[in-house]
Amino acid sequence: MCVLDSSVEPKIEEYLILIFYIGFLMSELQQYLTSESRVYLRNMWNYVDVMTLSLHAVILILRVVSVILGGDPYHNRLLEITYYIYGVNTLLLVLRFSSILEANKTVGPFQLALFRMCVDLFIILVQFGFVIVAFSMAITMVYTAELSYVTPPPGERQSNTNRAKGFCQNGTYACLYKASTHLIWSVFGLTDLEKMESQEQLSSTVVGVLYVLFLIISVIMLVNMLVALLTNTYDKVETNADVEWKFSRAVVAEEYRRCHPIIVPFNILTVPIARWYIRRYGDMRERRAQRRREAYQTFYDKELFPEITKRYKEKYGDSFPMSVEGKVDFLQKNFREILKKLDRILESHGNQEVDARPLHSGNKSADRTFYHSAI
Repeated sequence: MCVLDSSVEPKIEEYLILIFYIGFLMSELQQYLTSESRVYLRNMWNYVDVMTLSLHAVILILRVVSVILGGDPYHNRLLEITYYIYGVNTLLLVLRFSSILEANKTVGPFQLALFRMCVDLFIILVQFGFVIVAFSMAITMVYTAELSYVTPPPGERQSNTNRAKGFCQNGTYACLYKASTHLIWSVFGLTDLEKMESQEQLSSTVVGVLYVLFLIISVIMLVNMLVALLTNTYDKVETNADVEWKFSRAVVAEEYRRCHPIIVPFNILTVPIARWYIRRYGDMRERRAQRRREAYQTFYDKELFPEITKRYKEKYGDSFPMSVEGKVDFLQKNFREILKKLDRILESHGNQEVDARPLHSGNKSADRTFYHSAI
């Protein structure tokens, strides 16, 4: 569609695209309805799919209207806008094909980082929007006040040949749009100060100050803030790259596990057949899954759990295993009993001579002090 000429009458390619989108819509609905935990909304590519389907619905409506109105492509603005949307839709479809890169363990984390960065970019763009609208209104107000200042009264306009011209000569609303556009392009370095020159020196000075403040806030502060946010997001994803990639793969696998096995657009034929078969003969997959669950439960009850219980009782009996704190208390209690036994041994020896051994020095008081300090 992007390389074909515009035509009011529908083309064969458009009919084929319509068939494709009907199957695509059925596939997406089936994925969403069978997602009990709403895993569908956790996959960022599904948002692209929703946008693609929404745009094609708009295209379908506009094409029906253009066919009803008839005519030819010459000066047909409705047809032109329809093909603009076709281009945007193609853009989203091509980007959607890049999702296959997520299957690679090396490239997959970079795809995830790009999605996270898009969220940061959206936050900064919202702030950019507020800043641009605020400064555009202030600059428009300056030019509007100047226009009122230099425009002569109605009685003197015919004799005064110097009509007010300048940045806002096409009207105040056009001036607001022009100021906003100029500020937006200034963020990307396309600055043209001559376009913002005014007839009055005071107005030029005020506009210049506002323009400099805008550049400081947008280019220096917001752009650097965006770079910092993107760097921080990338570092987080890079640190947990393996876990992030495995989680993404698990989400995709869980989503496509419930998908219809026939690809788009052939599912248009197979989905109704499958629905009819399930309604008439029942869902064999569900029955097989139920039998597997029952077999697992039987295995747990008759083999796994009894074996685990037997091993546990052989090791711990009817008691629970000791915790770390319990083990420390047990060792401390044993050390205290050892100290008491050593004290009794030293007292029983009295002043008798004791052979030099690693545990005794021969001095009862010194030995008792040593053992207590060791404990």
